[in-house]
Amino acid sequence: MKEIFYRITLLEPGLFTALEGDPNSGVSFPFIPGSVLRGALIHKYRANHVIDPAAEAARQLFFNGNTRFLNGYPSPSNALGQPTPLSWQHEKRVEDSAMDAAGQTPDPKKQWTGVKKPFARKAGDTATVIDPERQLTIHIQRPRAAGRPKRNDGAIYRYEALAPNQVFIAVIQCDVDSDAQELGKLVSGEVSLGGARTGAYGRARIELVKADELAQMQTQSKTVSQASRHEFYVILESDALLRDEWGQYTCDAKVVRNAIAARLGVKDANELGEPKAWMQTRYVGGFNRTWGLPLPQMMAIEMGSVFEFAMPSGDLKWTELETKGIGERRAEGFGRVAVYQPTEQTLDLKKWEYQVAGQAENLDEDSDKVARQMVERLMRKRLDENVVAVAYALEMDPEKLKPIRPAQLSRLRNIIHDELMSLDADKSDAKEVPAPAQSETKTKKEKPRERIQKYMTDVLARNTSKKQFTHARVDGMRLSDWIQELLELKPEHKRLSALFEVGSVPSLGKYTPHVTPELKDEYALKFLDAALRRALNVKREKEG
Repeated sequence: MKEIFYRITLLEPGLFTALEGDPNSGVSFPFIPGSVLRGALIHKYRANHVIDPAAEAARQLFFNGNTRFLNGYPSPSNALGQPTPLSWQHEKRVEDSAMDAAGQTPDPKKQWTGVKKPFARKAGDTATVIDPERQLTIHIQRPRAAGRPKRNDGAIYRYEALAPNQVFIAVIQCDVDSDAQELGKLVSGEVSLGGARTGAYGRARIELVKADELAQMQTQSKTVSQASRHEFYVILESDALLRDEWGQYTCDAKVVRNAIAARLGVKDANELGEPKAWMQTRYVGGFNRTWGLPLPQMMAIEMGSVFEFAMPSGDLKWTELETKGIGERRAEGFGRVAVYQPTEQTLDLKKWEYQVAGQAENLDEDSDKVARQMVERLMRKRLDENVVAVAYALEMDPEKLKPIRPAQLSRLRNIIHDELMSLDADKSDAKEVPAPAQSETKTKKEKPRERIQKYMTDVLARNTSKKQFTHARVDGMRLSDWIQELLELKPEHKRLSALFEVGSVPSLGKYTPHVTPELKDEYALKFLDAALRRALNVKREKEG
């Protein structure tokens, strides 16, 4: 078997839509699916060849599983990232360390949660967790005839795509050496990947990985010593699609056991014992551009799932398990399996920080000022996008907003607008006031959220208005409680982490994106205003 390692650099945002998110949104997978990469190479191949899907040569090259187009995963510092094991867990709100539940027993007195980053690169007792950068863009659907949104004809939708200038590494596994030579000729130049390709999405450059870089990427068989172990572990390096004995797609760990037993050459799957699993599931689909139709949605076992089995006897085909994989659509990168070695020590987690290529650390005074302004403006742009996106993600039912009158919401918005205008005025004055005088003045003023908190206290002291705010519901909470938690910036408020997420903003020089307390005050008010505006729109749409 030969492997072709190649690098994909996104020149434009990449939209590889997952089956999640709101109806008017498209959320990309955090990786480039193998089916997308296969389709791009087929398109390049068709430029000089006529493909007959029924012909054996074409089937062997692209369709029958002898050639497998694996997913493209993020590549920090030219190191191939791998799916984060779902057995990795960290204590709630302690995200700088983790333990492996497959190798250790979690302390039952503590609250544990899974590591949320989709990819990781482990080195000793340190793991770098990787979450590809995303770009959120708001679009407006326009009727073709008018060229602009019209009443009852036009909608706002958003794309959460992989940000440009990121690098991913993918692999093509070829059982036939001549196929590797043929496909290697295609891996060069620019290609179009994913959805919305006519809307400035999907342009990418592909190139073969150089020979001197292959050493740290080359996959190796991790054959398990049967003499020293009573059990073995496997991890899914991509989503897996499996069917049960009745032909239905299933996520049963016993079906995984049966598939692995068959691939290892074990006649009786019961030799692998009762499986123990750390797994999650999700729906996967796809789109056939030739048909112009979506593919059926199927339940898959998510990549990163870890399984423990008893060690069977006999000569086992470990290499075949890792190269062939299990389940369906293996030619598109599904069903990748690797032998997994649990970690018995605590892992230090470090986040892979996105850096602008070639940035200078030592800047002169003027450049330093420009760098600070750029980071601040980029961060504000991202926060403004977050305000819109998170506000539209709120759960708002017209029936549950019925108890509150529009006048109450509008009055609260007016107070928010006054407070935001006073913040803008303070920023203008700050440019002319010396630093010491400015700090002395600031201590005498109320914090931006205090006036609104006082107003809400007065509102809830009156019986009529209290009923309106306590009977209305937003995000499954009383509107009064939801507003109070937001104004107090309580960590448990489930929308705050998304609102203040600025991870995709790059660092410049010595300046890194950081949401200061002042910014949190300002954008908490902007978010509250956007949420109230949406609540008013929901009520108006319901009332006609």
